Amino acid sequence: MIGEEKALRGLFTKIAVVLLCLVLFFNIYSAVYVAQDGLVSLFSQFGDTVWLDCITDIFCALLYFLSFFLPVLIFYGLTPKSERISIDFSMKLPSPRPLFKTITILFVSIGTIICFSNLNIWLVPSFSSGVSITQHQEPYQLILLMFSSAVIPAFAEELLFRGALITHLKPYGKGTAVLVRALLFGVMHMNLSQLLYATAAGVVLGVVYVSTSSFWLCFLIHFANNLFNLVESYMFQIFRTEQANLICMLAEIAIFALGILFSLGYVLSAKKKKAAPRTLGVFGKTQAVEVGRSVDGAGALKAFFCPAMIIYLVIAVLNMLYVLGAQYLMS
Repeated sequence: MIGEEKALRGLFTKIAVVLLCLVLFFNIYSAVYVAQDGLVSLFSQFGDTVWLDCITDIFCALLYFLSFFLPVLIFYGLTPKSERISIDFSMKLPSPRPLFKTITILFVSIGTIICFSNLNIWLVPSFSSGVSITQHQEPYQLILLMFSSAVIPAFAEELLFRGALITHLKPYGKGTAVLVRALLFGVMHMNLSQLLYATAAGVVLGVVYVSTSSFWLCFLIHFANNLFNLVESYMFQIFRTEQANLICMLAEIAIFALGILFSLGYVLSAKKKKAAPRTLGVFGKTQAVEVGRSVDGAGALKAFFCPAMIIYLVIAVLNMLYVLGAQYLMS
């Protein structure tokens, strides 16, 4: 038991170091993003800046990806070869039943995240998805925005949190992997007004991952959620507030209702057939039997609060307070 606790403490230390690197890289990205806006504004005085918009947006999106990809490389570099667990990117063409299961999980997951989003809005009125969109944006700008706000963040964040971190936490227990990774995912956003929503989304995505071992399904859920936020934001730009609220509410109800209907359909169809082997996952994947590593709750909690993790949490809390103060001053 002591050996397992020591190994878990070492894992949490590596995770904390990687998250500290993420903070550094993300601050560099933020500085470049601000500089990009200034550069585009400067050149807009001399004529059309379509080419510059495309180049800078793609560059910033790739820089955002690197902010998460480099910590993944650092994490694997710090992990001895004998302890490394590769990220599973495999995906087979789905047969009808796994496809139905995939669609069910997709609607249920997005519906659950939307419910927590609304709860977050009710508890924290200043909550914002962080998506910036205006009515007068050109079609190419909307495509670039979808790429930079939905595709890249979904892949980059899933690569680090579901791909690398939760994969190495799973042997210590699925509950530990889901809860710890969800908390770190919420804290990673460095925004107190988004903490509940991001943590809840992390729980949903974590449960999906440990249940299905499917990186691509988590990516699909994350992407769909980001895209839905983008579309909702756009609705408020092209319709009056009352109309946009109604459209968004009906869309959210439809997603939630589809999740319930698909769930009922899946349960009813499962009762009519013999129980499928537990190794069958979504996308037709076969899940390997995992060997757990025993660490009790107290031991896991003690291992979590290692010096490096405490430093990371202090920096995250200070950043949250800074963002909260900035939001208060701007309101």
